[in-house]
Amino acid sequence: MKTGFAENMKYYRGELSLDTKSYQESYHKKLGPKRKLLMEDELLITLMKIRLNPNLEFLAAMFQVSLSLISSVVSSNDILLSKKLAPYTLALF
Repeated sequence: MKTGFAENMKYYRGELSLDTKSYQESYHKKLGPKRKLLMEDELLITLMKIRLNPNLEFLAAMFQVSLSLISSVVSSNDILLSKKLAPYTLALF
């Protein structure tokens, strides 16, 4: 069964984590522990951060997860969204 790119995404952990991993290209299962949040919740957290800009502590309390997980989710999904939506942005200059 094929899965989407986001389901195989690894959280951002610095510059070295930007390289594409083999499981991201071949649609194998993601390595490491299971996700604590549904993909829909991760997207909701990211969109809430972009649109409403609540502090990370509020989002962590709201979704009952750690502050570090919220930070990883927002950072990772921000990078993912910017890469996937880049072809749809207009040049302002």
